[in-house]
Amino acid sequence: REWLGPFTKDVLARWAANGRGRVFMVCPNFAVDCLETLYDIGCELQPYYEDQVRKNGRDYDAQPLVAVPCLNATKAHVSVLQHVLAPYVGAGSGA
Repeated sequence: REWLGPFTKDVLARWAANGRGRVFMVCPNFAVDCLETLYDIGCELQPYYEDQVRKNGRDYDAQPLVAVPCLNATKAHVSVLQHVLAPYVGAGSGA
């Protein structure tokens, strides 16, 4: 079986060639950052996009690809989890 596409590197190369500009990468299906995603974005995709931008004769003052962090342990994330889980935790649940 083939992976679903389009592949991220192909999209980034096309955007760099078309002068898309800064890219903000968000991983909405994760509630917290995982090491694999942090590595993929920070160690592979950021330098790849920067190289593509330079190859296309562009240079940005700011970082061309920005990884937007997940909520992780922010107060907002903890509050949402508390609200979602509250009906399932408490008296009679063994907690």
